[in-house]
Amino acid sequence: MGSPAALPCLLLLVLHLTAGGSAALHYVVTSPAVIYHPHAATLWVHLSDLPQPAQVTVQLQRAGGAGNITLLERKVQEPHVHLNVTFTAPAPSKGKEEIVDLHVSIQGDSLDVSQKKKVMLRALEPGIFIQTDKAVYKPGQQVKFRIVSLDKDFVASDKKLPLVFLKDPRGNRIAQWRDVSPRQGIVDLSLPLAAEPALGTYTIEVEGRTRSFSVEEYVLPKFEVTIDIPSTVLEKDEKFLVEICGRYTYGKPVQGKVQATVCRPFMFSWVIYVPEQSSPSTNCIEVGGQTEKNGCFSTEVLMTSFNQTNGRLQKRVQVKASLVEEGTGLEMNNTKSFDILPEIYKVTFENTKDFYKRGIPYTGTMRLEGPGGSAPKEKQLVLLVNHQGQATKHSFLTDTLGRASFKLDTSGWTSTVTLRGQVNELANTQESSGSSPHYESAFATLRPFVSKSQSFLQIHQLESKLPCSQPQQLQVDYIFNKEAFGTELKSLDVVFLVMAKGTIATILRKELPMEAGLRGSFSLELPVGPELAPTATVLCYAVLPSGEMVADSTKISLAKCLPNKVKLAFSEERALPGSALRLELEAAPRSLCAIRAVDRSVLLLKPEAELSMEEIYKVLPNFDSPGSIRDPEPCSSFWRHPPSSRTLPMRNRDVFLHERRYILPPPFWENFQVDAYKLFQDAALKLLTNAEIRTACEEWFSMPRGMPTVESMSPTGEVVLLSSAYPTRNRMSMPAVATRMLDVPPSQEEPPAPRSYFPETWLWDLVPVGEEGSAEVPVTVPDAITEWTAGMFCTAPTGLGLSRTVTLTAFKPFFVELALPYAVTRGEAFTLAATVFNYLRQCLRVRVTLAESAELEVSETVGGMYSGCVCADEARTFRWDVKATSLGEVNITISTEAIKSEELCGNEEPVVPAQGRVDTVIKPLLVQPGGILVEKAHSSLLCQEAAEEVSLKLPENILEGSQRAHVTVMGDIMGNALQNVDRLLAMPYGCGEQNMVRFAPNIYIQQYLEKSGQLTPDIRAKAQSFLQSGYQRELLYKHADGSYSAFGESDDSGNTWLTAFVLKSFGQARAYVAIEEQHITDALRWLQKQQLKTGCFRSVGKLFNNALQGGVSDELSLSAYVTAALLELGVSPTEPTVSLALQCLEASSTDDLYTQALLAYVCGLAGREKQHEARLQSLVQRGVSTEGLLFWQRKGKALPTESLWAAAAPAEVEMTAYVLLAHLTQPQVSSADLSRASQIVRWLSRQQNPYGGFASTQDTVVALQALAKYATLTYGSNGNSVVTVTAPTGSTQDFVLDTSNRLVLQRAALHELPGLYTVQARGQGCALVQVTLRYNVPPPPNTGTFELRVETDPKTCRAEASARFRLLLRARYTGERPTTNMAVIEAKLPSGYIPDKGSVAELKRQKLVKKVEVQTDQVTIYLDQLTKEEETFVFTATQDFPVRNLQPATVTLYDYYETGDRTDAAYSAPCSSEDDNQAKENF
Repeated sequence: MGSPAALPCLLLLVLHLTAGGSAALHYVVTSPAVIYHPHAATLWVHLSDLPQPAQVTVQLQRAGGAGNITLLERKVQEPHVHLNVTFTAPAPSKGKEEIVDLHVSIQGDSLDVSQKKKVMLRALEPGIFIQTDKAVYKPGQQVKFRIVSLDKDFVASDKKLPLVFLKDPRGNRIAQWRDVSPRQGIVDLSLPLAAEPALGTYTIEVEGRTRSFSVEEYVLPKFEVTIDIPSTVLEKDEKFLVEICGRYTYGKPVQGKVQATVCRPFMFSWVIYVPEQSSPSTNCIEVGGQTEKNGCFSTEVLMTSFNQTNGRLQKRVQVKASLVEEGTGLEMNNTKSFDILPEIYKVTFENTKDFYKRGIPYTGTMRLEGPGGSAPKEKQLVLLVNHQGQATKHSFLTDTLGRASFKLDTSGWTSTVTLRGQVNELANTQESSGSSPHYESAFATLRPFVSKSQSFLQIHQLESKLPCSQPQQLQVDYIFNKEAFGTELKSLDVVFLVMAKGTIATILRKELPMEAGLRGSFSLELPVGPELAPTATVLCYAVLPSGEMVADSTKISLAKCLPNKVKLAFSEERALPGSALRLELEAAPRSLCAIRAVDRSVLLLKPEAELSMEEIYKVLPNFDSPGSIRDPEPCSSFWRHPPSSRTLPMRNRDVFLHERRYILPPPFWENFQVDAYKLFQDAALKLLTNAEIRTACEEWFSMPRGMPTVESMSPTGEVVLLSSAYPTRNRMSMPAVATRMLDVPPSQEEPPAPRSYFPETWLWDLVPVGEEGSAEVPVTVPDAITEWTAGMFCTAPTGLGLSRTVTLTAFKPFFVELALPYAVTRGEAFTLAATVFNYLRQCLRVRVTLAESAELEVSETVGGMYSGCVCADEARTFRWDVKATSLGEVNITISTEAIKSEELCGNEEPVVPAQGRVDTVIKPLLVQPGGILVEKAHSSLLCQEAAEEVSLKLPENILEGSQRAHVTVMGDIMGNALQNVDRLLAMPYGCGEQNMVRFAPNIYIQQYLEKSGQLTPDIRAKAQSFLQSGYQRELLYKHADGSYSAFGESDDSGNTWLTAFVLKSFGQARAYVAIEEQHITDALRWLQKQQLKTGCFRSVGKLFNNALQGGVSDELSLSAYVTAALLELGVSPTEPTVSLALQCLEASSTDDLYTQALLAYVCGLAGREKQHEARLQSLVQRGVSTEGLLFWQRKGKALPTESLWAAAAPAEVEMTAYVLLAHLTQPQVSSADLSRASQIVRWLSRQQNPYGGFASTQDTVVALQALAKYATLTYGSNGNSVVTVTAPTGSTQDFVLDTSNRLVLQRAALHELPGLYTVQARGQGCALVQVTLRYNVPPPPNTGTFELRVETDPKTCRAEASARFRLLLRARYTGERPTTNMAVIEAKLPSGYIPDKGSVAELKRQKLVKKVEVQTDQVTIYLDQLTKEEETFVFTATQDFPVRNLQPATVTLYDYYETGDRTDAAYSAPCSSEDDNQAKENF
């Protein structure tokens, strides 16, 4: 017998084999067209009437015969064989896909069957889903996320993830994790966000799969506003209902005032506005009122309320609503809209096939959809059936779902049949109210299923969505031709193949006895489980004795389900805040369950971001069958493209119109035939058989009535294309609605403004359930009164499971809420408001008590206690007049108790709840002294037996009670910096250079602790967190060319100095945190471009610190700095860029101390020992030595006489630190050098501020780098020592230091002020002792370097001045320099006021303003510089909380790098006193 290639016209090799003249062998072998590695695959082998024993072999044969895989090899003796062969899919030999041959061989004495088909081996990558704990985050919060890799059966993979990374909105990779190992399939990671990250959308990416979340500024409100309006309104409608409701997150109604604007917008995009015509800006009406007890306000709006005469109106109505809560004045908003539609009724076909089987009834459903998606019931539908030009009409009534099922007799059908479903317009018009609805019809074209003997199987369609894990009954109809059946057959095997997720999931057989007759039906139970979800194809076939195969298939859709049945429940559905509960878990044994519980507001914010069954199912791949393995067409190209088609002049999208019939182009013919073969092909199955599965080409093209044509059935006489090649259901009769469609505007609805719901996460845990498959987790309900939404997924060997969402309402029958200002100044008064909410169904009599406090003065007229009735679903506000008398954080405690009383509340007797009878709320209030804070620090490095006196003096103009002092003692010179590494400066961190002071010191501290063996996991985690945060922030200041500048892209160019600083810091940080290599490469490449021919580096961009005269602004010192940065990065001194730079530096000379110190350090780094030693000797001669301290200072820059306190300018600290680094960078540090270094360290330690930093940013970075290097060289496990602090009265306090607590910051308050304190150290080792003194004074007069005037507009208390006023800051520089460095204005606001966001946005656009930072009570403005010319900066303050007797607020202006250059001013709000407010009322 020849090979299949010998018969090019045939798709299948048809073999009729006989043995001794007996019945012919029939064989059927089927396999998935695509075999997925590494999963199990199934092959079906069916042999019947085998005349003799035979050897059956099935192989996967690779090209060239290398590596063939035998799937089945068996000697078969019996005549009928059914084999279900399961095997593990082999991997493709190369890449992810490989095409191989599936070869079937049946060999016997007189049998020689050989057939092959192409199949594909495809490596299936695991699907990945990513879950975040929230959809949106605030700056500074921690992003928590989980990653799970799943195979197609939803079993989690324990394979390592090679790379996980997170990108910011600019595409920078801000974090990455390599070779992450899952825990039972779950990877659990987190990342802290920077305090000032880039706002926008962030992306987590793993293996090509992404998950996004946003970082935004959100405030979590107490309630949401909902707008209930119709989804659509018909053009004929005269009015519609608007209902606006307020609901707290725990579900209770909000009492308050509603204000809504209802608008029908103009179609601006479609018209040209002519000024003389009516204004297009508004077409709105205002509605509003008080909410009812149910928290809702409703009203009817008449359509005639809008300007209906203007033809330029959109077919849309928008409602903008606000609700102001009673008692607090808190306002929330929402926006919603609906469309105004014509009355359209649309008919569609459901559950229909695009072919029929003659003799078996054709079934389907018509569905009627009314306006807005409604399902009209008892409407008359008409089904028109057209066969060979003869039309029959059937009428039906819709049911309650708008559906009408039909069943059609097909026994008289022989060719193409068209169906049209439509509304009985006449009957419907009689029911309508005089308007003219529009109707859309449904069309379908049915082709005859091809069978030579007219024998058929047909599976009844199952319901649209089957429940999971519930067996289904398959109902099958059949018709057999007597001749094809023969006379000797006693029974017929009907085989059912269920194809799901790319494999044969189930195989069933039904033996059909012949006594049942040639026509009938039977049923079969189909097991249904998660392995079939979400869709499966059921294909049944039988081979008749004549050799013809009859077949049918149906697609089934299942509810999405998972193999692991998971359940999550709280032990109670409602609980009091703070109460203990149990979380009950159930899952398959040995499951690991990932729990997540979040505030309901998370879901209100972004419900689509939730992990759901739909999200999990999205990880499934597409189980497609590619064209590369498609079987060749059975007919030659002549039959696919007959000559008549080649000469047709095609037009109108390749469709030729001829006598109102369509002659369809060749691709139509290729797919026209519907037969058994096509069913296997559509099910992605490869079929190897000798059964007849399709008719010959000649028969195909000589079908009755020639090639298929479809007549138009449009009632308007328009031509409608009804393609037989592609299903044409649900086609629209366009002419009926085309003219109306022009009225609908093209603009889409604007998305509503983002909700101000900031989500909170309660539970985020991984819990194993053990062998029992259950666990209980004790949890404590948070204090928030809200609804918590919890969910869980579990991984197990059986697969993944997802629980349904459960809720817990944290709720009290009644509770109290407190409204406070953020902060007040001592002496100011305000009204404290406590609102009591009652959500019982009965009245309560409550006693509300404000706890006595020495820090508060309460109005005597009221006292501290109230009592009164609060009835069902009501709220009542109680108020006290309070005056702040003490400084610091004052706790305000309100206690509310339901009391038993015989006194009635109205007509009701008050009740006392069994649970939650008392509610107590404690809220802190910050009471500030006002004025200007003065902060002084005295630091000493006391070694062995040493003592000193510290005099704490106070000025005469100190604000009463504002003085405070403390002493800190540590056993390590790096200890203070380590404790305060996130706040080394009492200054803002708003630009690219200042941010690095939070980044770089972490590297030096970790290097020191690592080398000294003191780096604990906790310290490492803390430092890495700060590095990660600083890295994120610094990327905000990167330019597209790879450089960095103080304010990023808002600067004209990058900055040479800052780019070098960032480059070396990123390079050194690689040892501790993931840094994307591209950022280092980009910065290095940019710096290399700035190198001059001389080898020095060009100064590009503005450097803010111009105090370093001849310093960084000078080319030589800049080049020295860049060279040092490259050497610290690890670049070799012989590398061309560095080598050329060193040549330039060695050839230059300078008298500037700062540059000399820097050059000495560079020589040390480069290993140039002679130059290094010479430069050090020169520097030592120019140092200033006093009282065992050694430092360097600029010419004419003498230190202040009061040397007890840290007072050195940043430039002095920085150059002295460079000299220290130069001493410590030698290959061998001599004892003389170390002795000199210890003198420098003692001076540097004295300059430390109370936070472990220094005066400004760069001096802090360099000094800490130098101190860390010194600490590393001198570290030793010294013995114990004791530091004794003696107060003026003689009382003492001892601080014991040993190796176990040398990094612990020990602190004690110093209460005797003013006074002379003595500090003494005894024992071995050194101690870092720091005394800090703080007090407040009124703003001093101008110092002469700046002039600052502060004004308010209005200046006096009138009109709306108490609600809002403008603040005008007029500033100029009056010092000796032409301009300042970067200048900073810190403007504090009066108590109860906050900055207006709109005015701050305007301020950012003002001249010289580089950045604006907003705190609750302060606005910080970064200025490029200030000159001798006065500049004015303006923003608006709005009242957030009324405060009386307002004290003046202060504004401070200073040079960031010369912090001694500063001035302060005070101002008062226009309505500061009771007299002002009285004058306003009179006004």
